[in-house]
Amino acid sequence: MIEKREVAETSDQDEATKFIVLNQPLEEIADSPNGIADMCTQIEIGQGIEDNLTFRSLLRTEIASVQAHGLSRSACFVDCAWTWELPSVQLKNLCRIGRGERRGWDKMFYPTGNHGI
Repeated sequence: MIEKREVAETSDQDEATKFIVLNQPLEEIADSPNGIADMCTQIEIGQGIEDNLTFRSLLRTEIASVQAHGLSRSACFVDCAWTWELPSVQLKNLCRIGRGERRGWDKMFYPTGNHGI
């Protein structure tokens, strides 16, 4: 169902990419008679039956906007454009972040009583 294709830099910016979400587990679809074949047909025609699929179609410029906001392409499967209007604050401005620090020899590395968490 998925085929990777070469995309030229001069490709049409108005070309849309369809993002499809199955709204039920794939196992349930596979267990029903002709389940996979029916689902493939619904995807090909671009219309689900009884809300079993969610379709989103985004232009290349919209996908680029998603990525420009620091989100991965996985975010294209849901509508997260509303988050772009929220104020953005870097986490490092709210707290000190330490990564890979070792405080002591205890197995769980419990923070001290004055840790400020």
